[in-house]
Amino acid sequence: ASYLLTHYPDDFELAKIYTTRQPRENDPTADKIFISHEQFSTMIKAGSIPVYGEFGGNLYGFTRESIEPKSKHLLLTAWPEILPQLAAFTQVLVIGMQAPDDWQSTYVQRMQKRGDGPDVIQKRCHLIVHDIEQINSQTELINNSGQLFTILDDDTVPEVIVPWITHKLGIVENLKNPRLKRLE
Repeated sequence: ASYLLTHYPDDFELAKIYTTRQPRENDPTADKIFISHEQFSTMIKAGSIPVYGEFGGNLYGFTRESIEPKSKHLLLTAWPEILPQLAAFTQVLVIGMQAPDDWQSTYVQRMQKRGDGPDVIQKRCHLIVHDIEQINSQTELINNSGQLFTILDDDTVPEVIVPWITHKLGIVENLKNPRLKRLE
């Protein structure tokens, strides 16, 4: 999402997600609204949050207003369990991104680098394994509504995923990218 927002600011904006998770230190808050469990439950009961789910013990959800298209394409971060809810909305292009089979050492190094302790790393690795299982169970929905990509390295997003997205959405791409031809 950050790549698209930086390189295509006239075409994309970030959808706001409501969450009961506590903010982390240096947590970017441009796309998050932190609320209590009680506030979240009240919004669900009122029908204000039609797309929601639990991840890592916290609730996350989108209000109808936050996921309805405006003048730009909306980007939102979702996890596999809410994909059926999102796919029910019109004009949704699902971009599934999954870790490669050998993900663990790379991801553990990234978590250690940002200062996560062993307990946090173990919990997050468990969540990643769960996400991989969930993505694998949603491949038909993803392929019917978009595309599933494996993130092999830091170049996968700008060199493979972004050209695919801009092509699908009819956004003019000035890059000559040989990888795009393989996707057509």
